[in-house]
Amino acid sequence: MDGTVEFVFCRECGMIGDYPVQTARAHDEAHARADPQKREADELRRVEHLQRKAQKARQAAQRAKRESERAKLDAKRGKKSDKGKK
Repeated sequence: MDGTVEFVFCRECGMIGDYPVQTARAHDEAHARADPQKREADELRRVEHLQRKAQKARQAAQRAKRESERAKLDAKRGKKSDKGKK
């Protein structure tokens, strides 16, 4: 062994760090041999998670917009009621 290391960052299994080159290659080969159905299911799960996250962000934006419009209307109503009291 010549002591050469390679940095590994794997999103699939969470492996991260400096590893000997042989270990890094074995890791890559193991993922290449992985069950295609499992990889497809993992990818689908990841996509669904991102879609749910995006949907929640859209809903939060809509909620914030409604609340700001409601606050503007309330402020407008407050000004009108103040004018009527004078």
